[in-house]
Amino acid sequence: MYSLKPRLVLGQALLVICFSIALFLLDSKPGGAGADLEEAPSEGGMSAFHPSTPLRGDINLNLIPYEVADLVLFSHYLTQGDSVLTIDPESQTANSDVNWDGYCWSMADFIHLARVMLHDAVEVVEPTALSEYDMETWMTTVHSQPNDTVVVPVWYDGEGSEPVFGISFKVNFDPDSLSLVAVDFSGTSLENWEGNFTRLEEGSVRLNACPDFMTSFTSDSLTSHNGPRQIAKLIFQVSDVDTPTFISVFFGDDTSSQVQANAFATTDGQLTRLGISDVRNGGIQVGGSLECRRGDINFNALGYEVADAVLFHSFLLQGPGILLLDPALQTCASDVNADGLYWTIADLLYLMRVILHDSPEIPGKGQKNGSLEYLSDELRLISSSAHPGGLVSVPIWMSNATAAWGTTFRLVFDQSALSVEGVQVSGTRTEGWELAHVVTVPGESFFLGYANWPLNDGLYLSIGPGEGVLVKVDFRVDESAPAGAFLPIVFETREDWGHYNAYSDTTGMIFVQPATVSGTIFTDVISGDANSDGIVDVTDVIYLLNYLYKFGMPPAPTSLGDFKHDGEINITDIVALLNYLFRS
Repeated sequence: MYSLKPRLVLGQALLVICFSIALFLLDSKPGGAGADLEEAPSEGGMSAFHPSTPLRGDINLNLIPYEVADLVLFSHYLTQGDSVLTIDPESQTANSDVNWDGYCWSMADFIHLARVMLHDAVEVVEPTALSEYDMETWMTTVHSQPNDTVVVPVWYDGEGSEPVFGISFKVNFDPDSLSLVAVDFSGTSLENWEGNFTRLEEGSVRLNACPDFMTSFTSDSLTSHNGPRQIAKLIFQVSDVDTPTFISVFFGDDTSSQVQANAFATTDGQLTRLGISDVRNGGIQVGGSLECRRGDINFNALGYEVADAVLFHSFLLQGPGILLLDPALQTCASDVNADGLYWTIADLLYLMRVILHDSPEIPGKGQKNGSLEYLSDELRLISSSAHPGGLVSVPIWMSNATAAWGTTFRLVFDQSALSVEGVQVSGTRTEGWELAHVVTVPGESFFLGYANWPLNDGLYLSIGPGEGVLVKVDFRVDESAPAGAFLPIVFETREDWGHYNAYSDTTGMIFVQPATVSGTIFTDVISGDANSDGIVDVTDVIYLLNYLYKFGMPPAPTSLGDFKHDGEINITDIVALLNYLFRS
């Protein structure tokens, strides 16, 4: 049963008295407490009950709602089911819709009942709307042998959702192959919650959990965060089964109970009830070996789903720590274009095309036939100038022989002298891309950019063959940096994270790794020093000629080329610079 701790023992005693009073009242009322109850269909495979005169919060039907006894009886229902409704199940069910969202016996109802009882919220006097957020729950697929005891972790990712204060979901399994030993919350994000579970029937278990509602709710909530969290561990005993075999462990819906299946709850002022938008089942591979399934990034035995693309994208931005299921097999599955390289921008973009039914899946092992290296292609950091304490937009120049649909690069630098404050795409070759991301930690910056999924005509927005400024990275020079010094910024590859300096062609299949040329920031700003090498000489004249007449790389900042200080760069600046160099 739900563990409400010794302070609720008195409430349990009062429950017996309340039951007696309720029975007396029911006997004295014609038709009983549920005479006016009507049942209406509802979403989610359950029924929403609408009596003509419900008394919300009066779970024990003693006409006094929001008592400790109501909360105790509600908790008994969550953990024991319909058998505890011994007075008038239909009326008790109707009164359990405490937050008036049309769903009965949900965790949101239980939480709000506790809040009203504690005078932390008001009773609901009009219907409330259901809110859905992008939340996921899933189970890990694990490996074992017959007669092993094995742990199957359960995960939750609610990034961007409201704080969560209650969880309720059901898990099914084959009772002939598995027996549930325990549900363990230790070491999980619910370790300090009032976590409990109950066996509903053979082959299934329902998990119910919420914080200790006699303390502050906010101290133990599951808040918005970056990355998933483990919320429970299911401990199974595997039977003496024939091997190899796969035993599925999967989330279930309660069609035989009024408990809202697979739901989260919040205690915000809007009485939001959160439904889980996506569940991914797991299981136990007994004997044999777990198989690498290309495109199955989230390791749920279903490849090429939107969830796979989301997890792939998150991996590029957050790193290997997000791979909580089986990192080795998830990495193997990331080679979507079968070129023998993992976690590349080409893999991500080809995965999207397969999801959109725009390209076929690639069978077989990697042949390194989807990777090209054009010797003429280049990613170059344009050397720039800035005073200590100043900000400069450093252009990243890209020369490409094939059209590019997406690109990545990683820069490393001295964190004591430089920091990245952002990336600009305005006026660059990626200006039309909607999906441009930069992840910056001290001393490192990673850029991931690609066009949005296909336009209405099925075309992909790409960068045609050519050269020009890909993006501009805004660097801040620390005030403590020495003047007149060169601060290096280096392209670097970290292959295990997908941090290649690369681009993908418009098919999303070809991975192109161009040559890279690193650069520097010169901690001084000298008019005429167009190439930021700290010296004004003839190389600056050539630099400006290339910039003006051969569409070459720009000075950074562009004011370095404005030798006449008239607000623009043109041939007169070159003439003035030549006069300065050769005629004093």
